[in-house]
Amino acid sequence: MCPPRSTASTHPAPLSEQRTLFTITSFDAHGNRLYSTLPLDRATTAARWHDDLADSPATARITITANTIERTSHLIALDELPGPGEPTPQPALPEHAHTARRYYRFSSGPAVLRTGDEARAWLKRTAEQQRHPTPHTVRVDLSQLQLFDVTLIEHARILTFAELTDLI
Repeated sequence: MCPPRSTASTHPAPLSEQRTLFTITSFDAHGNRLYSTLPLDRATTAARWHDDLADSPATARITITANTIERTSHLIALDELPGPGEPTPQPALPEHAHTARRYYRFSSGPAVLRTGDEARAWLKRTAEQQRHPTPHTVRVDLSQLQLFDVTLIEHARILTFAELTDLI
């Protein structure tokens, strides 16, 4: 089995991405929820939904929630995974965040491997499949495979309509 191509000395800087999704929820005069959108990825779409829900005579109040997800991926070596049977160490929960998670993924394969054991098992299974392929085997160049330690931090905050329109 060929290990993923990274060593502690060759790690590039972590890759960080941030994405904000908006949810618009309307309530009646008694505080009962009337409607809630699925997460919307554009502030313009969220503003349109806000306007549409505000036009309903049953709507007494509308909330706008901005859900921000920060994903940071660090390239790691296979020996940096937690040992066999060890749990995945979870990141500290930053102030104002409501969720902090850690998982692993390879540059090819499943998007989420929850533990070091799952990552090692996937790599072992994939290496075996490459040695004895079937017509349905997905080809993976094990020499180019990279392993990432991924952290997700989620924040949610309530916005005013003015704050939402400032994002347009």
